[in-house]
Amino acid sequence: GNDFDAGALKRTSSGSGFFVRNDGVIVSNYHVVKGCTKIEVISRGKNIAASLMSTSETYDLVALKVTVANPSSSTRFVLAPPKTATSALVFGYPLEGIVSDTGNYGEGTVSAEGGLRYHPELFQITTPIQKGHSGSAVIDSDGNLLGVATAKLNVLSVARLTGDIAQN
Repeated sequence: GNDFDAGALKRTSSGSGFFVRNDGVIVSNYHVVKGCTKIEVISRGKNIAASLMSTSETYDLVALKVTVANPSSSTRFVLAPPKTATSALVFGYPLEGIVSDTGNYGEGTVSAEGGLRYHPELFQITTPIQKGHSGSAVIDSDGNLLGVATAKLNVLSVARLTGDIAQN
């Protein structure tokens, strides 16, 4: 990783996250913070120390707590699994140091109601996802949370297996 101003520590991971409560609780992916000895969140251009509230390696989720003045508004949750053709909007901070440091927005739809190998707790989207989108909120056109961007298909592995480059 690249050096950052935290003394002798090295950056080992980066990802995205979003506020779920107005008191500074953020959700991201567990794999983004796994093994980290120090966690910082960049909010409105400032590095803020974050503490772990809760983790789930099984569901690849983490809840972080930060103290910020006037945190962003919290997220509305959808209580039912998203249906095929539902809009799937994603905003995050992918490809750190390569693309915009002000964030990246993408539009798509829910393309399958099950994940890889028909995993029932996951769903697939056509929205472009890059490394660093991990932890981004996936929302519908009404701003309701559908899920959390967790993984993307490794197109090189699929191409080796099938002889074709997978899309979306």
